[in-house]
Amino acid sequence: MSSPPRSRKTCEDNMSGLDPKVTKYLAMVADHARDGILLLNSEAEIVWANRAFEQMSGYSLREAKGQTPEQFSYGPQTDRSTKTKLRARMKEGKSFRCELLAYRKSGETYWIDLQVDPIQDADGQITHYVAIRRDITTERATAARKDELIDLVETCPLEILVFDGHTLRFKHINAAARKSLGYSQEEFTRMTPADLTPDLDLGDFRKLLAPLATQNVTTVTLETTHLRKDGSSYPCEIKYSCHTSGNNINFIAFSSDVSQKKSFIDRLKSSEERYELAINGSNDGIWDWWIEENKIEFSDRNRSLLGYSREEYPDNLEAWSSRLHEEDRPHIDEAIAHHLTTGEPYSTTYRIRAADGGWRWWRSRGQAIWNDAGEPERMIGTNSDVTSLIEAQKNAEQAAAELERRNQELEAAKTAIEHNALHDSLTGLPNRRYLEREVERIAAATTEDDAGVDVALLHVDLDRFKQINDTRGHAAGDEVLRHTAEVLTSLLRESDFAARIGGDEFVVLCRDGANKSAVCEIGERLVTALGRPLIIEGRPARFGASVGVAFSSRRELSLSDLLVNADLALYRAKEDGRNRVELFSPELQAEQRQTKQTADAILYGLENDEFFPVFQPQFDADTHAVVGLEALARWRRSAQETLPPAAFLDVAEELNVVGQIDRLILGKSLTAMRQLTEFGIDAPKLSVNVSFRRLMDPELFQELDVLLANHAGRVAFELLESICFDDCDDEFQWRVDALRERGIEIEIDDFGSGRASITSLIRIQPQRLKIDRQLIIPMVRSARSRQLVEAIIEMGRVLDINVTAEGVETMGHAELLRTAGCQTLQGYAFSQPLPFNLLLSLLREPPQRQAG
Repeated sequence: MSSPPRSRKTCEDNMSGLDPKVTKYLAMVADHARDGILLLNSEAEIVWANRAFEQMSGYSLREAKGQTPEQFSYGPQTDRSTKTKLRARMKEGKSFRCELLAYRKSGETYWIDLQVDPIQDADGQITHYVAIRRDITTERATAARKDELIDLVETCPLEILVFDGHTLRFKHINAAARKSLGYSQEEFTRMTPADLTPDLDLGDFRKLLAPLATQNVTTVTLETTHLRKDGSSYPCEIKYSCHTSGNNINFIAFSSDVSQKKSFIDRLKSSEERYELAINGSNDGIWDWWIEENKIEFSDRNRSLLGYSREEYPDNLEAWSSRLHEEDRPHIDEAIAHHLTTGEPYSTTYRIRAADGGWRWWRSRGQAIWNDAGEPERMIGTNSDVTSLIEAQKNAEQAAAELERRNQELEAAKTAIEHNALHDSLTGLPNRRYLEREVERIAAATTEDDAGVDVALLHVDLDRFKQINDTRGHAAGDEVLRHTAEVLTSLLRESDFAARIGGDEFVVLCRDGANKSAVCEIGERLVTALGRPLIIEGRPARFGASVGVAFSSRRELSLSDLLVNADLALYRAKEDGRNRVELFSPELQAEQRQTKQTADAILYGLENDEFFPVFQPQFDADTHAVVGLEALARWRRSAQETLPPAAFLDVAEELNVVGQIDRLILGKSLTAMRQLTEFGIDAPKLSVNVSFRRLMDPELFQELDVLLANHAGRVAFELLESICFDDCDDEFQWRVDALRERGIEIEIDDFGSGRASITSLIRIQPQRLKIDRQLIIPMVRSARSRQLVEAIIEMGRVLDINVTAEGVETMGHAELLRTAGCQTLQGYAFSQPLPFNLLLSLLREPPQRQAG
């Protein structure tokens, strides 16, 4: 089960000693901020982090506390120069903002917008830093994709003008169009096509584009004149296409300057001499069609553009018609007929097969010559190879379409992300963030009339859920969680709100003025329903639920306070036997306050060096000589009170300082060993208790390489059997092997109290087993206990593992253990744990007196 959520009061307590204004400000941010916020001390170590940081990074406050962000949040791909500048600015007491690549606990990278500001006291000394992190991974990826598509349009050789289908105002103009027309992008955003073509009637223009918006046609072509910013003009041919997205309509204009071709055709019509010149010198293909005789002539350029000789492409209509793309024939015929009927300019684009078998895009323009009777007798025109332009246009259209598609995908992804951000993916229930929003909504909607109405929160935690996960697998665990969500949904009233806030924890928010009896009845129904066996794959899975209940008026509504109080009630329900409902009471709060005082005292004790080691000697079973020392932690809470680990270890574990205590005890114990050597005493082997968290500390080996420089082969780490070595992964095994490589022996403490298997002992290969005192004490009066202890000793002999017995209270115990083959004895029959001065006296005595 996860630790209790932190209230504003908890946040302020964690920041005790700060300026009250800073404390109040950070507590408010903890309730409302969406960005990750860190409070660092003057050494840049984390002393507090808000919930958004935990969700963003994957690290809890307990994991991050005491570390610098650089120790766990940045990695090999993080820009070193930016980190260097950040450290320099922090030392100078200056604010700094940057973008950095950070690492989540899972190893996944993400980009953050980081703002770091110093906090100074009245003397101008830096006491703390505030760091604000914003996840900008999605924004950076979106901007990169948009920039890529915009660059494609921007570098296109065609003049591309995009304008809004409703207002006709330009939205984006590429570089080619800006260069040709002389206007800046900003100037274009205030213009419409009518500003480029003053005689353009916008009403007629809208009618021209209407078939595009209704998708009756894919393109519309218009020949017109564009007016440049400097007052000059040029004829152009514009092809329009349309892209729609919902109610958004965008038209894309692909414009080409046809000044040269227009001028050429005009000159061609004015004189035969110019016509001959054009045929001989134009880069375009020229064609001349005598309509009545149905004869046609092609210029050599017309043929060479397609790679044909005169013999391969003779002057007849069949040579041209046979090479047309079948799909384009209808609109070619339609364009010619329209021109000969109306006299409007002939212009069309079609595909024609080249000599290499490929297709070329041609733009064909022409003008008919009418006789005195008004009948067309001749038509002269040009053919241009526009294959590259058509392909560029298609690429631009595809790019625009792709840009629109990706924008739609991003919108859909945004919607999905927002939904996923507010719901649990496994059960479909609202998550903690949604719960926070719901509480904020209730508080915002509260009026004077309903300010005194009670709101209740039930914190539901599943009992025996871990056993189902461990024995039946995570798939079965997921089925239990989904079933719990269904039960919650089926039993709640319409006005109640259910959410999954993590792991096997659920909450129910009763919003409609619920009284205590009604709320407790809901809790009892939940406990009863979840206590029934759930059939999974034909087998019953039995679990249960404990429920803690807390109340608050809407006037004083605070989710953090409700969760903290409901958590306290939930803990009491579990302590009292589980499968029950417990109400929050002031007495529970008093107990919590006592725990908080102990926690504060532990932190104070660490700051003021109140933790120290004592040493319990270990004796050879045959000679009674001292052969080892076990360092045990003690807390000198006052001059009159010294406490053993049992009095503070649970709270220290909650504070995540057990590793710090382990480190301190090891350091002081090694100092004591050096002092023994200085006194001329050959110090025995030292055993030190090491917690699992300390063993997995990333900085452990770096510290050990310094601390154990002169103690190789003289130190052993005691690991509790309750760690459950059978479940430990390759990382754990690697660390055990790394300790052994440094000359540190491995001992299994309290053997017989956990569940380590023979296989795990063979894999870990400890040097020593310490039999739990609960097995040793009854052996003087219980034959069964003696047989069990003898079996463990025999197992150690077979596996070549030395055996130490703890809890040797009498010499009767000592003799039984010696006879059974136990090598080392530890207990009050020989010595209590001793401070250094008494240990020194003991080690100076001859062996035969040490056992006294």
